[in-house]
Amino acid sequence: MTELPQRANLKTLARHLGLSVTTVSRALHNGPEVRKETVERVQKAALELGYVRDLGGVKLRTGQSFTISLMMRTMGDGEFGSAGLLSLLAGIYEVASQSGYSVQAIPVNSNDNIQDKLRNLVEGRQTDGIIFDHTSPDDRRVDYLMRVGFPFVSFGRTSDNVSHPYFDVDCCDSAYRGAKALLEQGYRRIFHVTALNVFSFGLHRSIGFQRALSEAGISYTPELVAEIELVSSAARRATDRLLDRNIMPDAFLCANDAALMGVFASLKSHGLNPMDFGLCCSSGTPLGEIFPVTPIALHYPLRQSGRRLADLLIRRIAGEPAEQLQEIGISELVLP
Repeated sequence: MTELPQRANLKTLARHLGLSVTTVSRALHNGPEVRKETVERVQKAALELGYVRDLGGVKLRTGQSFTISLMMRTMGDGEFGSAGLLSLLAGIYEVASQSGYSVQAIPVNSNDNIQDKLRNLVEGRQTDGIIFDHTSPDDRRVDYLMRVGFPFVSFGRTSDNVSHPYFDVDCCDSAYRGAKALLEQGYRRIFHVTALNVFSFGLHRSIGFQRALSEAGISYTPELVAEIELVSSAARRATDRLLDRNIMPDAFLCANDAALMGVFASLKSHGLNPMDFGLCCSSGTPLGEIFPVTPIALHYPLRQSGRRLADLLIRRIAGEPAEQLQEIGISELVLP
């Protein structure tokens, strides 16, 4: 069996360079107290000798795992939900790895005991911080993590009277501008295919949609709203129910690309051409570009969301106050 080559460590690197271990360590971390030429010399030698930071030793000294955990809601077998989960994960990993963290992805679904999963992570010291999505106004995960003082960032906001780290995309603004764009094109009977209102972003979308209707002088019609789990099959069933009752919208405002796919499938099964309707979709991916009809899009890249979530969490782990770790992204309106 071929033995793995012995890796350079701080001591061998220091010996090779004729420097102290302390100076080498500081140079590897770009310490301001080390001269620039020394930093460059140390980092060049580290690369040539294959130096890799010994996280095992760091973990023993600090008690940190150097792992952050991503608890993301997933769909059931055969369901198509958001197409951008891998992009989100890539953005998180991109930032986390630069700070020496690995990323642990933990899928959760509506049937899981999410609180138990959360407690196991925290009490088992399996991770240094947690990211999770699908927040609700009164979120038990937020209450628990704040109570035990464990670092986390939520992808989404909760109620206004709870101050905690979060990154969110402004879904109220997205629904408002999407509906307004359709209204400006002359559509008046917009079917809003949106998230369940138990989730904060579902409530935010409802507020934005109703605001756009009100400004246009159009009455809110509950039968032209479907609050669903945002998977293509649920969107198709909701559209089927509407069309089977001979209620004919002239446009569709969808909360994600999966919902738009479901709408397309329903229209086709009813012998209708999607090109005859106004279409608008919020999305974190360019998936809408491959549809047979290009919709109006409200786009915020999920990879960028992942970057922001990871950055905020690492800063929280380092002790930065929660009040300084709250960000809201605004989607770009893209007209076809």
